Amino acid sequence: MLRLEALELYGFKSFVDKTKVTFPDGTTCIVGPNGCGKSNIADAICWVLGEQSAKSLRGSKMEDVIFAGSANRKPAGYAEVTMTWQRIEALQDEKESRLVVTRRLYRNGDSEYLINQTACRLKDIQNALWDFGMGSKAYSIIEQGKIGQILNAKPQERRTLIEEAAGIAKYKQRRHESELKLRSAEENLSRVDDIISEVQKQRTHLNRQVGKANRYKAMQDEFKQKEFQVLNFDLFHHHQALTRIQKANSEAQKKEWALTTEITKIEVDIAKRRQHLLLDEQTLRGLEAEIAEAVRQLDVCEATIKFNQEKKTDRATRIQQAIQELETGQSEQTLLQHKLAETQQEREALGQEIQTTGQSQNDLQQREHTARQQFQAQQERVRQAGKAFQEAQLRQQKTRVNLDQVRSQSENIQRQIQQFQESYDQAKVEMENLLEQSETQQEQTQAADQELKSAREQLVTALEVKKTAQQSAESARQALQEHQRQVSRAEDRCKHFQQILSERADLPDSLKSVLKRLETKPPLLRDLIDSRHQYDAALEWVLAPLMDALVFEEESGLDALQHFPLGTGYKALVLGEEDDWQEEGEPEGLVSVMNQLKGSQQLLTALKPILQNHYIVAEGELADWSEIFPDWTFIDPTGNFRRKGGFLIQRSGKQKSGFLQLKGELAEAEKGLDAAKTQLPAFESQNQQAQADMVKAEEQLVQAQSAVRDWERRQQTLTLEGKRLLDLRNRLNALCMQEQNRLTSLESQREQMQVDNARLSEELAQFNEEMAEMQFNLREEEQALEQARATSFQLQSELAVWHEKVASRNQLMARMDSEHRNLSQQLQALQERIQKNQTNQAAWKQDLLDFEKANGELKVKIKNLNGIREETKQRAVRLDEGIQEQRTQLNGLEDQLKSAVGLRDDLRAEQGRCELEAARLVGKMAQFQEKYQINREEEWQAQSVKESDLVAAELCEQLRGDCQDLAMRIHALGPVNLLALEEFEEIEQRYQFLVDQQKDLIDSIAEIKSTIHKLNKVCIEKFRETFNTVNERFGHNFRELFGGGAAQLQLLDEDNALESGIDMLVQPPGKKLQNVLLMSGGEKAMTAIALLFAIFEYKPSPFCLLDEVDAPLDEVNVTRFMRKLEEMKRNTQFIIITHHKITMSGASSLLGVTMEETGCSKLVSVKFN
Repeated sequence: MLRLEALELYGFKSFVDKTKVTFPDGTTCIVGPNGCGKSNIADAICWVLGEQSAKSLRGSKMEDVIFAGSANRKPAGYAEVTMTWQRIEALQDEKESRLVVTRRLYRNGDSEYLINQTACRLKDIQNALWDFGMGSKAYSIIEQGKIGQILNAKPQERRTLIEEAAGIAKYKQRRHESELKLRSAEENLSRVDDIISEVQKQRTHLNRQVGKANRYKAMQDEFKQKEFQVLNFDLFHHHQALTRIQKANSEAQKKEWALTTEITKIEVDIAKRRQHLLLDEQTLRGLEAEIAEAVRQLDVCEATIKFNQEKKTDRATRIQQAIQELETGQSEQTLLQHKLAETQQEREALGQEIQTTGQSQNDLQQREHTARQQFQAQQERVRQAGKAFQEAQLRQQKTRVNLDQVRSQSENIQRQIQQFQESYDQAKVEMENLLEQSETQQEQTQAADQELKSAREQLVTALEVKKTAQQSAESARQALQEHQRQVSRAEDRCKHFQQILSERADLPDSLKSVLKRLETKPPLLRDLIDSRHQYDAALEWVLAPLMDALVFEEESGLDALQHFPLGTGYKALVLGEEDDWQEEGEPEGLVSVMNQLKGSQQLLTALKPILQNHYIVAEGELADWSEIFPDWTFIDPTGNFRRKGGFLIQRSGKQKSGFLQLKGELAEAEKGLDAAKTQLPAFESQNQQAQADMVKAEEQLVQAQSAVRDWERRQQTLTLEGKRLLDLRNRLNALCMQEQNRLTSLESQREQMQVDNARLSEELAQFNEEMAEMQFNLREEEQALEQARATSFQLQSELAVWHEKVASRNQLMARMDSEHRNLSQQLQALQERIQKNQTNQAAWKQDLLDFEKANGELKVKIKNLNGIREETKQRAVRLDEGIQEQRTQLNGLEDQLKSAVGLRDDLRAEQGRCELEAARLVGKMAQFQEKYQINREEEWQAQSVKESDLVAAELCEQLRGDCQDLAMRIHALGPVNLLALEEFEEIEQRYQFLVDQQKDLIDSIAEIKSTIHKLNKVCIEKFRETFNTVNERFGHNFRELFGGGAAQLQLLDEDNALESGIDMLVQPPGKKLQNVLLMSGGEKAMTAIALLFAIFEYKPSPFCLLDEVDAPLDEVNVTRFMRKLEEMKRNTQFIIITHHKITMSGASSLLGVTMEETGCSKLVSVKFN
């Protein structure tokens, strides 16, 4: 057991100086005025115990706990609080008898935690104090205002107090850490599963490649052995053929040399003749160019003459037009000069008329101005009279309004008197109704209690239904997920087979190069053929040489085969006409290969000659059936052949899945996928139904919870309604008295209104007489105004006429000025045009003379050019005839050259074929040498082998067929990874490592789940034990502090004790069971104290800090509180911050906090004996 011995503060909030607070045995009270720093001691205790929330310490950030400075003190650099505990049952060693906890915070945010002057973590401090029920959030520290929060808290928050008392906080912390480890382990397991899945795919793929590489090596060794024998045979015959070819090549070279000499002579003769022909053609082209130039110059001269003739005609026409325009312009000039003189005379007459009209207009404007002034003066007198009349009207209207208001108020008062009388009568009736409602309210309250009890029973039933629905929904969801995984696996299986088919569908590069030259790419037999998938392994062996065969239509196939080079080793199948193909008859014990195949009728018809009499037999029966039918071919399921003539081929090893097997497996996988997808809607429907049931159960639970809350609210409403009825009855009594006084007041107001009504009626009659006189004067002034307005209007009309007359004369004058300017401009333009016309006539006459002279010179030039052109044409004709004769001779020589060159090319082609065949043979020898790494000595021995040492030609052909079959089988294997063995070994080691990791993670997850289960079990047991004991003590303490009544704690979910919130039911003495939120402040404080003391009675804490918990209590309740505190202090050290004198009187010692210096707290202690 621990006891709080001392608390040291330095730089913490207002405790700027190092202050040591010593706590003696018994109860300690901390007192002092408001704002002196008492609660800072409580904050210091919370802070040193690990409080991380600055808001809980009444600050905005954690640095606010450091002394911020005052008027006379600098801010502190850090805050430090040290709490010293004494172990009561410790040994004599002083170091072991004390526990010292220190926390330090610097302004830069760094913090330190120490236990017994040794640096540690916050977690270490919490672990050391958890078992004693101490911590920053523990029930041992009740801060200011927190006593009421215990009751106002949510049920889940209220549960925290019981958990701290039960000491399961550390178990929940361990469970949280275990859950984090579990989540991490599950994530790691998921990643390992993904990696294993990926490695498994690589492992399976490499395993297939290993088998493929082994088969490749075996077939390659067999092929090398047989090919070596065949090549020895071929090399011997190729060597002989090479000798013959070289001899024929030597003779062809001699003939070629003779032809080359003859061709050279012919080419020299042709070159000379071509040179002469080229010179003649160049001369002919020069003559033709001279002729073309002469013709061009002739065309230019003729065009120039024609152009000059047109210009002459144009100039003559323009001269004639200019003479006519000159005569017309002179006539217009005379007319314009006459018209200009007349216009000048009219302008002078109009100017005199405008001057006379202006004088008359000025006289009329003077008269109009005088009349307008008289009109404005009369208008001002009318306005003044109207204004006086309006003011009189306003006074009359105001008096009338006041009279109406007095009459209206009098009527309102009369109505109010009637309404108050009716209200008074109605209040009496309501008083009688209230008595009846009170009786009804009591009956409804009793009924609401019964309904609330029933609703709570329905709530328990709804919780059970919801739990059952959740279990069903979880089972349906797991079943749906499992089926979805099955569908996903089936889809992966289909994709796997499709991927394998796609990988094996690739063609060799040699075949691709051939297909590129075809306009239409033919399909392969493997893409068109299918089977019944019963004997696919045997069918793969039979069809292996044909699977890569190209399938052609009948018409296009033969032409397309010409693109294949000889010796490629690829096959083609040409389809014929479609036949009525039917299945073959099968002897008992035999299965026809043709009957197992599926494809088009045309394809099966084409395959029938190849696969006819091919049968599948049981394993081990090849020899027996071959003796019965020696002309047939038999194969067993393992791939062993017995061909026609008794030739046996035995297969070793397991063949990989071929195209037919893969197609069968793909069809089976697709069938399984369709079946799984068909069943998927049923599982989804079950899941949806389970989800719907769960939703329905949740709705029922919500309805039940809502019903409970509704009836609780109904119960509260009925209680409030009773109070409201009582208050209403009191208000009605007071209202009756008010209404009676109001009636008396209204009667006196009505009499006063009658007097005011008579006075205002007299004033209104006097105003009416004054208004009649003022209205008569206003009409006389308005008549005079109308007369002045008429005179002014008449003068304005006459003035407007004179204005229009003057304006028209001015417009006419402006128009005549404009016309005079236009005539002057026209006369000037006409004179300029006449002068320009005379100048143009002289220039055009000179052009006529120049054109006539130029035409004469051009006609002489045309005559000379015609003579030159005729002479050049005659020379060109003679030269062309010579050129034609030379070309005839040259064509003859070229024919001779072509014949000789053709013969030489034939000889060269023959020679090239011989060299190509020799090179092919030599290259094949070198290729074989390089392929099998034969040295030159072995090569010479192979070439010089004797004919007697060679195999027979028939056996060589058989070996050649075997080599071809082996080559096709090796090619059918496709690309082979010879490094697969090493890669498979590496991937196998990694796979085993990952499997071991997976097993370790699974074991770890199981162990963590077991730990969590054990922790949950311990937490439930400890919580139930604590809850039952605290609940019992809470009821006892409540009755003791309140002097009666009842109180209990209740779990909201009895079946989920691990997470259920806690509700509090309280019934003070003399009152009904009510909600804790409706209690008064003192009742809430006493209830919280009863719960707090119940927790301390179950699990005493070394100390308890109470910060002004007695503030809401009266003296009687404080006395009860202190009496209960005396019983509790035997096991717990109490520290109380208070202002209450009764609380101080029960303390063993007092600590006074004061502020002698502003902003700095100090302590004064007093100990009572």
